[in-house]
Amino acid sequence: MGRHVRLDRVQLEFANIYAPMKTPLTILAVILLILVALFLFAPQQTNTPAENIYPWDIKTSGGAVSVFGVTLGSSPLQQLMDKLRDEGETAIFADEGKPPTVETFFKNISLGGFQARLIAVIDAPGQAIEDWAGNARKISPQASGARKIKLGGVSLQQAKQRPVTAMTYLPRVAYDETIIRQRFGKPDSITRLSDSEQYWFYPDKGLILNLNADSREVLHYLQPSDYDRVRHEILAVASAPQTATTAR
Repeated sequence: MGRHVRLDRVQLEFANIYAPMKTPLTILAVILLILVALFLFAPQQTNTPAENIYPWDIKTSGGAVSVFGVTLGSSPLQQLMDKLRDEGETAIFADEGKPPTVETFFKNISLGGFQARLIAVIDAPGQAIEDWAGNARKISPQASGARKIKLGGVSLQQAKQRPVTAMTYLPRVAYDETIIRQRFGKPDSITRLSDSEQYWFYPDKGLILNLNADSREVLHYLQPSDYDRVRHEILAVASAPQTATTAR
């Protein structure tokens, strides 16, 4: 099933843009590679939803997590596109030896007046992904070694009906610890990877927030069924010394 979040690709993308950058983590959980020039410098038209949507407006009900107008695990990709007023770009990312993921990249959106990038991962059966890849006309190699297979036509229409299972939010504005605590509240715990990088965990919100003094913040929104696995992988695989502390 193409539903695993690939956090490592976000780390690699940021490493190409900023120096120094985030410590690479080989963990499963969301994400797609983006062209560096487009990520920061190329002027883009900003798409704005009809209503204000904020990254801290996270709702939980019956074990489900809702953010940006969709409920993870049940809302189709088309609903997110309609909410954002943006089609984005949907592609399969295939890494050798790893399950393929299907991801939609919204490269320039405005949520609540804040410009950002957004990546959505969808759940799709393995056979569907194989069929979509076979029908694709454009395959691009990525810096990570993965292949990016852009979807279009019937394949894209089918992908739009699949549920969004995870999202990664990449803000253009920098968040400091004070803002994070004001907007998102006190985290359940904090894992420090270095003097400049740390992860803040909000299991009750389905949120993992990567805070880095040398880079932009990265917010990962996950289903409860995926949260503990991803959290464990972060704690287990991070190469830098870690100190998990209870939030104060």
